[in-house]
Amino acid sequence: MVLQYNLLFQKNHICYHTLLTGNLLIGMMAFSYNACAQNDKAPAADAGLEMNGLVIDETITKIGRDFYDLFYTHWEAPISKVDYTLFIKEQPQPGRGTRITILFNETELMSQMIQPRPELLLAVASRAVQLAQYQILHYEQMSQQLENEDQYGSGIF
Repeated sequence: MVLQYNLLFQKNHICYHTLLTGNLLIGMMAFSYNACAQNDKAPAADAGLEMNGLVIDETITKIGRDFYDLFYTHWEAPISKVDYTLFIKEQPQPGRGTRITILFNETELMSQMIQPRPELLLAVASRAVQLAQYQILHYEQMSQQLENEDQYGSGIF
């Protein structure tokens, strides 16, 4: 399997890249602006790049793909030092629509049944984007609090 890694565009100090195998889009990544500048000067292994975000499409049907497209259209990666991966998964439910599940680092953020109605897809995608952005920022705050000097102890009671 050959993977291609291409710069898609830059926006708000973040570079967006695509990850392809052949003609199949595997995912999209966002790197901080400083990492993009390093990427232009040196190969990824030498620059010490860290992945700042990855949104992976694991949908199956047209409804799921439409949801993913709406989600990614509204997605703007928060500026964060946290490494994260968002999975958008789908479980088709014949006759009832499909169940969309959003995972943040393998932890379920939301799971909802949706029907192929454009206004419903848009509403759920917008809500999912807000929830994912909130979770990333909340996760970063929690990480900073746990690394706080007050959290370290001497081990002596």
